[in-house]
Amino acid sequence: MRQYVLPMLFSGLVGLTLCSPAAAQLKPIVLFSTSPMQELLADGEYVDELVSEQKQALWPQAPAFLQGIDLTKPIGGGIFTDAGGFAIKPIGFIPVSNFEQAVNRAGIFVGGAQDGTNGIKIVGPVHIKKQEGYAFLAQDEATLSELPTPEKVLGGFEQNYDLSLTVFLENLPPQLKMIGLGMLRQSIDESTKQLDDESDEQFKLRKEMTQQQLDSMTKTLEQLETISIGISIDQSNKQLMIDYMVKALPGTDMAEMYGQMATAKSRFSSMLHDDAVFSMNSAVEVNDPEQIEQTVLQIESGREEILAEIEESDKIQTDEDRQAFKELVREGSELFIAFIKQGSTDFAVTTLQASDKSFQTYGGVYCEEAREVEAYVKKLVKMEPTFRRYAKAEAEEEGREADFPEIDVNLDSETFSGATIHEISFPPSTKEKVREVVQALMGPDPKFYLAFAENGIWFASGSGVSDALKSLIKTTQSDEMKEVSPFQLTVKTAPVAERILYLDQFSEEEDADPEVTQKIMEQLPEDGGLVKITTKPAEGGLLYRTTASEEVVSFVAYVARTISEKMGEAMEEVGDEIEADDFDNF
Repeated sequence: MRQYVLPMLFSGLVGLTLCSPAAAQLKPIVLFSTSPMQELLADGEYVDELVSEQKQALWPQAPAFLQGIDLTKPIGGGIFTDAGGFAIKPIGFIPVSNFEQAVNRAGIFVGGAQDGTNGIKIVGPVHIKKQEGYAFLAQDEATLSELPTPEKVLGGFEQNYDLSLTVFLENLPPQLKMIGLGMLRQSIDESTKQLDDESDEQFKLRKEMTQQQLDSMTKTLEQLETISIGISIDQSNKQLMIDYMVKALPGTDMAEMYGQMATAKSRFSSMLHDDAVFSMNSAVEVNDPEQIEQTVLQIESGREEILAEIEESDKIQTDEDRQAFKELVREGSELFIAFIKQGSTDFAVTTLQASDKSFQTYGGVYCEEAREVEAYVKKLVKMEPTFRRYAKAEAEEEGREADFPEIDVNLDSETFSGATIHEISFPPSTKEKVREVVQALMGPDPKFYLAFAENGIWFASGSGVSDALKSLIKTTQSDEMKEVSPFQLTVKTAPVAERILYLDQFSEEEDADPEVTQKIMEQLPEDGGLVKITTKPAEGGLLYRTTASEEVVSFVAYVARTISEKMGEAMEEVGDEIEADDFDNF
């Protein structure tokens, strides 16, 4: 591999050093931007108030350090190339209301500003040129001979985000792509050598999967136009927003794939509730054979690794049990592969909170192999003795008592609307502490239900969820498919965190601290602490948006401070103990 990577590297670097015609238009490869400085400062002060115990004094004083800067415009910069893709130019730009004042202010920190040629100022290693209300920064004077127009290259990101970063893959010089892919191929060639403990089948699958990943990366470089991330502080709606955006080149396979996601439809849209503690749905058509093949290879590779571990495990007591585990893994992987090959994903799950703060969870998934999955579940149930023997052997090896959960499984407990329902419950013999934890999460009469029909699987957990499950089955069988977001996840952090902290009282860990738990409980978001992740179709691509309420930001910052303080106290105690030991030894 090295014999042709090194020539590519050499020729690519030579190409990048060539000078392009002076009239060539600069194009961004990587671009960073902020919102107008006065907005950025206001949002920074707002976030500081959310996350800090005491307001920092730097925000009111910030304008004094920014004398000469035009606070009504954004700051930006990035790596640019000319039209031919031959020259690489790092350039930054800062809006100025008084160029001399801004430069002299910056020069205070590096021994003053020096005069260069053609009106250029030199501050330390940075060359600065004034043009059209901006101070342009570069590493040398030659780079400043040709400059971008900020209003054109920023593309509106400065109006929508406090901070943004965009990678323009379309503008990446071919030489850099060639170098990157060549180095990647070399790395893959060196890593895809058969390992000593790797079977021929494992090696074959790993090599195929690695090649698929390389092909996928190559496709991404060739077909994606831009990748962007933007962060926005929305004070009016009291939330933090992070956007991740991908855009494909028109007419490419990836553009077609993103276009298909724009018309996502689901059978389970009725499950999505605004008052849910947790909800998630995904409805995606996958018609890309390469993507399906890559996922199948990953499943097959994982299967071979698990089979090898089963073969070597000394916790499996008999050859009959070993064979049973292998068959289980093979059948499970085949069902998973069949699910991937059906070419569509359509599922939803939602969790509601009852008056006693326990959770009721419902879900449904479209699956063409639903009845085969049902047979697989029944096989799992019949293998309970095998699982118990394995758990016992594992516990004995670790010197503890086997802790296999006590559950009652009632297969084929009921038939409703063509669906077979199976019930799982916790008998009186269940350990008291286990029962307390389960009841805290699922209510006084905790049960779990699985239902299977043609092309559909449903589940429900909690107390008194049987009727709601039947209603869900009926609704999803009769309702027409409705347009939904390709992916959406919503979490109310307050009720989830409250239950997690509540369960801390059952912890047997020595480092459990009730005082810290109580402090964190008192800081739970009063508004529920909403976090939402949504995928939205965009022109030629997709937008992945994450939003979090200001209450969530404050809560996470408080938890981080509390944990940090706790760790600091622990480190001080360890330090004191070490010093005491050293003194005793002395």
